[in-house]
Amino acid sequence: MSFANIIGSLVCAAALSADSFSNQSIHHIQAPSAQQSILQQESLSYASLCGSVLSSNTLFFRLLANQQEYIGDSQSREILQSFIKKLDNVCTIANERMQQSGAFKPFDEDVFFSSLALKTLIENLLDKDFMENVGANPSLQDVEIVAFGRGIAEAARDFENAAS
Repeated sequence: MSFANIIGSLVCAAALSADSFSNQSIHHIQAPSAQQSILQQESLSYASLCGSVLSSNTLFFRLLANQQEYIGDSQSREILQSFIKKLDNVCTIANERMQQSGAFKPFDEDVFFSSLALKTLIENLLDKDFMENVGANPSLQDVEIVAFGRGIAEAARDFENAAS
């Protein structure tokens, strides 16, 4: 199986998780007993969905962190660029939900930061100048993806604050 096929398969799995996340709605049902049970079931489903997105992102991140080479193949580049758009959408939705939801915030944070970390890694691997100047980072293979995403978000905030 070629690298392009592996990327295509993993992107499809991760994109399905991302699409499910962006289509999943959070319903707040105001009622006692039976409807409370429905709300609890939806909460478990939402937590499970977020866990699936995190798992998919982590798997894909580990694969790409292990390869760490400039991706010049046009088919792979197209697949990854379309996946970056999906990750942008997931990051936007997760960020909005992080601002709104109290009980779901930890799950939304995992989705947001893991998606941000994966997106950043893909963008770097697609950037020929970056890969030529900076190269591979072997320590990425052992990084905790959510913590890495938090660091990226914090660095972006610091950069924006310094620029203004």
